Amino acid sequence: MGVWGFCAPEVREARLTAQGMDAVKLKTLLSTDEEEGVEHGQKVRDTIEQADFFVRNDRENDDRLRVVLTRYLSILFGLGVQTPTQDETAMYTAASAAASSACLSRQVGAAIFTSSGELIGKGANDVPRNGGGLYTVEAEDDDHRCYKWGGHICHNDAHKSKLYQDIFKSLKNNKVLRDKAGAEAVMKALRQTDIRGLIEFSRANHAEMEAILSVARGYKAGIVGSTLYCTTFPCHACARLIVGSGISRVIYIEPYPKSLALTLHKDAISVNEDKKGTHVLFLQYEGVAPKNFVRLYKQSGKRKEGGKIVTRQPETASPICRTQLDGFPIREQIVVKRVGQIEAKAKAGPAASGENSNGT
Repeated sequence: MGVWGFCAPEVREARLTAQGMDAVKLKTLLSTDEEEGVEHGQKVRDTIEQADFFVRNDRENDDRLRVVLTRYLSILFGLGVQTPTQDETAMYTAASAAASSACLSRQVGAAIFTSSGELIGKGANDVPRNGGGLYTVEAEDDDHRCYKWGGHICHNDAHKSKLYQDIFKSLKNNKVLRDKAGAEAVMKALRQTDIRGLIEFSRANHAEMEAILSVARGYKAGIVGSTLYCTTFPCHACARLIVGSGISRVIYIEPYPKSLALTLHKDAISVNEDKKGTHVLFLQYEGVAPKNFVRLYKQSGKRKEGGKIVTRQPETASPICRTQLDGFPIREQIVVKRVGQIEAKAKAGPAASGENSNGT
């Protein structure tokens, strides 16, 4: 079981600076740790979705951190009756919505809950259909999502490729390129710019957009002061819709480096919990990973015996789910050996175990 600890960049910088780390070395370390930029280098950002439990570690006092980790250990070892938090239930809803997306780029899900914990909207990133909502598998012949429509391509990528080509042609026609600068060299250089991160040519509604629209389509109240749960940090286009809709808090799992939300809307958005009330808070999710929601919260044994709750002692408890450390080949060998022993015993018959024909 892997635990992902998170705190805001400024908190990490302050902590490392307090330990005496040089400012230049600090920025290099943080950048390399997140994304080294080489194929086999560090890519910590890409490991987030593999975590089993998420922890926000952004406070100076570690008392809250101890409470969070103690709870996780209690869940893992089945100590007492453990039930999900509101954030865990809501993020599981968002993650399940993401699974319905047929987007060729990524699957994202979002869910909106009122301040009292009522679900009022959810959505995934996919192509909108006439009449409202998104195309679904039930549409069959009328399903016009990208994997079935218009060349079966990602239209965002196709338009960016055309943009690269148009820029090259314009530079060449205006004679601003060196004589030896070929198309491939120019394209490679352009892909290192922010053009690579453009997302406005996509046919899909973003998950956050669809969640907000679903509230409007259902004539539901409660979006002002609500919380939006999203599997990925919102892009800057979604961020301004979130701010304008009156949502007061966003909880996300996976960072999204392309997003300029904090740059363009730092007047209205903050990742600092101290800005509650004056800014829309964008906070890293804390709790059991959605992929483990059922695995860890589904009842795995008897909760009562003789009408009383069954208690497990921390000293003797074992994890309710565990990961095998042996590789598959070793585990297969163990199974084959065990099957061989069972078959050999069956062929030997009762005499091998000292039994007579009466089984005594």
